[in-house]
Amino acid sequence: RGRAGEAERAARSIVDQIDMSESNQLVANGFVVLIESLQLQGRINEARQELVRMERLGLVGASMKVDLAYQILLGKLDMVADPSAHLRMVRQRANHAGYRLLALETDVALASKLLGNGQTGEGSELATAVMERARQAGMLYVAERAMRLNTSQSDPAMSLTD
Repeated sequence: RGRAGEAERAARSIVDQIDMSESNQLVANGFVVLIESLQLQGRINEARQELVRMERLGLVGASMKVDLAYQILLGKLDMVADPSAHLRMVRQRANHAGYRLLALETDVALASKLLGNGQTGEGSELATAVMERARQAGMLYVAERAMRLNTSQSDPAMSLTD
């Protein structure tokens, strides 16, 4: 919500507690927030480094939700061979596990990838579908992000990174 710097500071305070924390899930969640905030600030190389650090520390398997969020980040940061196919697989896993919010987040990332790759028809259709599903589920901030993706086609100044 426009406060990526604050999210980064808060996440760093959680991540810095690695040795003192008994909850790998909390630290893993901190890494997810940290990586997202770095990505939103356009600090992609740092985000990738933190993603690798998270993997190296063995925090990815802390919970299914963390693993799904990690997989979404891999696709968003182009750290897989085919980000679109990867994100479709993550969406299936999230839906199958009942994590509707993560499935919607995956669809926002996928729509962004499609639009960024020039597949505007499919990307726009997906963004519109995400807006509707997010509104129905009461997840308005996800609907807002999908709406920004859809309107960014006509406004090139808008970012497709979220």
